[in-house]
Amino acid sequence: MRQRHSVGDALSSNQKLRRGLVLVFTLLLLQTTKLQSPGQSAEEHRSGIAHGSITGRVVTDDGQLLINVRVSLSMLGPSGSGVAGRIFMTDEDGSFKAEGLRPGVYTLNSGAPGYFAESQLQPERPRAFYHPGDAVTLVMIRGGVMTGRVTNASGEPITGLNVGAMRVRDVDGGAISGPGGGQASFTDDRGVYRIYGLPPGAYLVYTGSGIGSAFDGDAPTYYLSATRDSATEVLVHQSEEISGIDIQHRDERGHTISGTIAGANLTDRPGVSITLTHVASRTMAASTFWSPQNGIRGWAMKGLADGEYEVTAQRSSFSNDSTGAAALPRRVTVRGADVTGLELTLTPLAAISGKVLLESASVDPARKGCDNRRAIFLEETILNLQRDEAANEPALPLGMSSYSTPDSRGEFSLRNLKADRYWFDLQLPHENVYLRAITLSEAARPGGAKPVASNVARDGITLKSGERLTGLTIILAEGAAGVKGKVRAAEGATLPSQLRVYLVPAEKEAADEVLRYAETGAGGDGAFTFSHLAPGRYWMLAHAMPPNKSANNSKPVALNDAERVKLRKEAAAAQVTVELQSCQRVVDYGLKYNSR
Repeated sequence: MRQRHSVGDALSSNQKLRRGLVLVFTLLLLQTTKLQSPGQSAEEHRSGIAHGSITGRVVTDDGQLLINVRVSLSMLGPSGSGVAGRIFMTDEDGSFKAEGLRPGVYTLNSGAPGYFAESQLQPERPRAFYHPGDAVTLVMIRGGVMTGRVTNASGEPITGLNVGAMRVRDVDGGAISGPGGGQASFTDDRGVYRIYGLPPGAYLVYTGSGIGSAFDGDAPTYYLSATRDSATEVLVHQSEEISGIDIQHRDERGHTISGTIAGANLTDRPGVSITLTHVASRTMAASTFWSPQNGIRGWAMKGLADGEYEVTAQRSSFSNDSTGAAALPRRVTVRGADVTGLELTLTPLAAISGKVLLESASVDPARKGCDNRRAIFLEETILNLQRDEAANEPALPLGMSSYSTPDSRGEFSLRNLKADRYWFDLQLPHENVYLRAITLSEAARPGGAKPVASNVARDGITLKSGERLTGLTIILAEGAAGVKGKVRAAEGATLPSQLRVYLVPAEKEAADEVLRYAETGAGGDGAFTFSHLAPGRYWMLAHAMPPNKSANNSKPVALNDAERVKLRKEAAAAQVTVELQSCQRVVDYGLKYNSR
């Protein structure tokens, strides 16, 4: 029998009683709100429209069921904003069920004290999305634990001081992409702190601000008793508990970076998030929030050690009646003194709106082998924009608006976009659907200006600051094909560790139709899968990825004119051809790897 594990096993009886009362209250609250879910409008509820459900369970990486674990569900909205979600607790079988969900795209997150989500081990993996009808397994891993004691110069314990742990590398020494994340704990009356639930990796451990005012404005002290530049990293392995990470607080006053906010209609819009990033490590050093309601344009971040930082400011928008804005990143150097008078001027961010259309198959899909047991819903399409990786300007975070979904009419909006060139990265709503075209009307730009990109799919879209682009049409079509197979090495040879498989349209007239090109990674055994393919004739070939290069979040080869020509020439020479009919599913396809 599979073991069940409760996160409350190690709690005292009083703690269990309190947790039980909280659980009962939560369940009662869920019962009172169960009849109308966040993913269901009042009109739909009254009309009795059938809704789906997402079921699942939460387990540990060794297969134990986790009971009394919180699972939160949110729906991705048409304007990129998340619709307020619901919270569930897993039952005695580690299971949960989210019912009454209308068609759409959902995210799930689980949380348990001392555990972290399996996805944190592979931050480069695409974000996970779910649809009604899915059965999900959420895997949690027991994290590492770090304990130590904080004292002053006399060796006396410091009580109520915040101690943080920031992950800066993985266990193999690889850099953490994006913010490293971290955990924090306050010291007790003995000066002892305990941080738990840590994913494996190398951490910087440091003191922050205290509960009272005694430590406000102090510069962080890093383990053992150092500045950030000379700090000793602490390596934590999975489920490992490390003690003796003691810190002698340096009791040094930190510096302040302060300034003002200007530009972009500050009086009647949402507040501005200001973020300070440490340049060398690309980790967050501090953040603050400025609101126009207080009538003061000033902002400040205190307790900063000497170093080089980057300041960014952004105000997001998730509705048609407001405009997002951002300031270009400012490089700031702190050396022994405060930095004042820094003005962050917001300029309007751009937005794109349009419509997704679905073309029915010209031939009856049932006769061509299409599986239509699951309906096609436009609102299950995931729209995403990627910045041109060749851009020279520093990137600003896109926030939640980097993902969006169309509504039931196919209408969508992508917001909070800085001036730059973008290309589309879509996740389609059904295996029988492929992306046929992306078009932009001549009236898409204000004043009827001619669109910069004549071929949106190939050339992307170039946006100006504050521009609101309309008239974008994304055309989907039924009848998609698919291919599954394996790349096989020559006798006595081995496959490269990173392998990429490409499909190139063989028809001469399709040479520049970038939507006909496809690429995917091959697993360690050479296995690969292509889906959402337009019917037609293709050439297929496999390439080894160059050293120190990852295909994750990088522009597809077909979007680079020179690389596309080169790829097509190589594929034509290899002459490995596959002909795909509407709705055809090719399985067990064997592709020989040619190291040349």
